[in-house]
Amino acid sequence: DLLMLLRPRVDSSVLIKWRGLDYSHASWEAWEDVRTLRGARQAWRRCAALCARPPRRAPNDETRGRQISRPFAPVSEAGLELPAGRSVRSYQLDGVNWLLACWHSGRSSILADEMGLGKTCQVLLTLQWLARHRQMDGPCLVVAPVSTLTHWQREVLAWTGLSCVVLHGPAEARRACLRHECKHTDARGKSTGRLRFQILLLAYDTLGLEMGTLGALRWQYLVVDEAHRLKNPQTKLVHALRSLRCAHTTLLTGTPVQNDVTELLGLMSFLDPVAF
Repeated sequence: DLLMLLRPRVDSSVLIKWRGLDYSHASWEAWEDVRTLRGARQAWRRCAALCARPPRRAPNDETRGRQISRPFAPVSEAGLELPAGRSVRSYQLDGVNWLLACWHSGRSSILADEMGLGKTCQVLLTLQWLARHRQMDGPCLVVAPVSTLTHWQREVLAWTGLSCVVLHGPAEARRACLRHECKHTDARGKSTGRLRFQILLLAYDTLGLEMGTLGALRWQYLVVDEAHRLKNPQTKLVHALRSLRCAHTTLLTGTPVQNDVTELLGLMSFLDPVAF
């Protein structure tokens, strides 16, 4: 049926990640046999664009300093370069500009709003703008409830042109995902020494299971969805997130600012334990 991932090989075969199946079921197939399947052309274009991306070195403090030091002015809706047929409400544009202002000031943030008002698209448009205009090309990590991973993946495809991978499933599937998605190759199939994805989506539980790999990476942007789960600083989730090397963090939530000042203080302490 639909193809989600393609990787070319010199013998004209492609590695296919099949929609609805995890990475442990990925298979090499002859391109001539699968090119007429529904979604094959779109998947090929995505793969070709990914292989053509110029390699960049892993970000360091000097790189981030140059990114942040560039002047920032509020972005208009036209400046967001939205996909065809997409638009944002005025408060969503305000949210994107606020997130961008926080990033330029080097201050992590909490985006709090009711469910269904577009926190996801605001964050994704922020990441898209930073990738296009500040060369913040990732990697970005999104940690969310397992029930929302499909929603996040769908929204990434709808709002951005960023490459996105979902790390989920049994150990074999996760190993296959990391093996295929962490190694970026050029059009000739040679490794460029960089990550294949720009956004990695995973569930809270998966974070603890894959800390060996995730902890070794330097993340440009961390997003935590339903961040009220961080209200207790003694949980394993908080310790795991604190151990990651993240240049910038945004927490998404709707409840602590309404219900409990202590919970809100817990989130502020997570972002800046010195000030709070």
